[in-house]
Amino acid sequence: MEGYIYSQKAKGYFVAPMKKGVQLVKREEAFEQLENVVKELKYLGAEKMEVEGIIEAVYKEE
Repeated sequence: MEGYIYSQKAKGYFVAPMKKGVQLVKREEAFEQLENVVKELKYLGAEKMEVEGIIEAVYKEE
């Protein structure tokens, strides 16, 4: 997760969570990027199961 860094005097630096609106925009952008990558992979001859396998592997990492 991303956010912005802020400091508190005598306590250190901390990462503040993203605001909901920013998170939604970033999510939409990520889905658009994913769609473009999948289209490119399809154009390059990748099979649907290969792409699905990558997605499944990423979700299993959690």
